Amino acid sequence: TVNTKIPFNESASLALLISKAKALDENGARIIYTVNNELAAAYKIRKAKFDGEAKATELEDKRAWQVTFKLVEVQSVSEREQQQLDEQATENAQPQASTSNDDVQNKFNEVEGP
Repeated sequence: TVNTKIPFNESASLALLISKAKALDENGARIIYTVNNELAAAYKIRKAKFDGEAKATELEDKRAWQVTFKLVEVQSVSEREQQQLDEQATENAQPQASTSNDDVQNKFNEVEGP
């Protein structure tokens, strides 16, 4: 959850934030953004997408909007680590024989008997 203030004289910033919160890709899914923030970096969050709507409330006494929105982490550190492990396991895996049943059946057919 992000809470921030945007001054009234920066209405273009508010409009940009709201448009990003509503943006969808060609499949109708929320767009994933790279997060450049020291606090997010401390939590090792690199990519996120908006969750729900961005809400703005006027703060007349401070001449600013109080803006609140939620971000959802996409592909967390643990997910990236698991993906790398899966890729390494796939590269290192030995192919298994898939014809063993056929070999047994062929040998059975070769045997003569009653």
